[in-house]
Amino acid sequence: MKVSAQGSSYTQMLGLHDPNAAGVMAPPGGIGAANAYADRTYDNGYVKKDPGTGNPNSIDPNTTWNWGFNNSAQYNAGAQTLSFQKQGSPGYNTIQNGAPDGSGNYWAGGFQMVAGIPLTQPDAWTFDLTAGFQGVWGAKQTFNFSSYREDVRQITVTDTYDVSGIGAASFPANGFHGTYLGPFDNPPVVPSPVIPNLPASRSSTTSAPLSTSYNSIGFKVDQSFYQFSLGPKVGLMTQGVSVFLRPSVSLDIVDANVDRNETFTQSSAAGNALLGSWSDSAKRQKVFFGLGAVVGANLDLGKGYYAGLFGGYDWVSEKLKVAVGPNILLLDGSGWVAGLSLGKRF
Repeated sequence: MKVSAQGSSYTQMLGLHDPNAAGVMAPPGGIGAANAYADRTYDNGYVKKDPGTGNPNSIDPNTTWNWGFNNSAQYNAGAQTLSFQKQGSPGYNTIQNGAPDGSGNYWAGGFQMVAGIPLTQPDAWTFDLTAGFQGVWGAKQTFNFSSYREDVRQITVTDTYDVSGIGAASFPANGFHGTYLGPFDNPPVVPSPVIPNLPASRSSTTSAPLSTSYNSIGFKVDQSFYQFSLGPKVGLMTQGVSVFLRPSVSLDIVDANVDRNETFTQSSAAGNALLGSWSDSAKRQKVFFGLGAVVGANLDLGKGYYAGLFGGYDWVSEKLKVAVGPNILLLDGSGWVAGLSLGKRF
């Protein structure tokens, strides 16, 4: 028999995320577009507009003297460039966001009893009308899967400015700060050096995961199957061995108990933390129409007794739907059947 899951999860329905995340992972703000004049504030300095930046009537509208940096390591004297960095807030990055894909096949032991009325019995052939009962108890299946996973990362942007117009010998070192609108160098640098307001290049890097969060969904299914069948049985006897075919129509009762558990867990260098957990249970029973066919062979033991083996397939017209939490489980009672038999012919 088979079982599969549909639906969603509490984690996805409630829109839960790692508490380390401020929102969706995104580039840092406050640095403007790389191709437009702007006031840019970095983690280690700033490049802002001065009154002439972008003003076509100024001496050079592409420059600004309203800038500053924190340490000399940002300046590359050989390339005559100055670099600034800004790191964005921690944000979640979705790795998996799908529908449940859990499923399983399972076997179980059972009992079958068949009784027949002979309708005709030529020399080698038998033709009976049979009625049967089949019961399968304790068909258990557990399966687990994850439908959502994310990690938390940060994006760092690096802007590099061409400061060759100043010259290495004249470049202000050790944390220059522009002389307009403060903070000010003390003593002030005169004349105030200017640099382009637009970065010559912009690049970004993404950090390694700060933490990872994921859900885990587990199902425990306990299913029983009861079948009442009716159909002909055609047999052929030869040298103490008989082979037979028994097609049938049936009423099939599918009965299921389902337990569902879900957790949302954060994993980081500090260890694991449980962010949420949910438990649900459901029970359902329904009757379906079915068809089946069994073939087998019996060995005559004498005095009307026989022993044999058989195998076949039972088809159940519909799947049992069990709603549990945000999921629907589909239980398919169709399946293969095989067994050993002992009987007597009157």
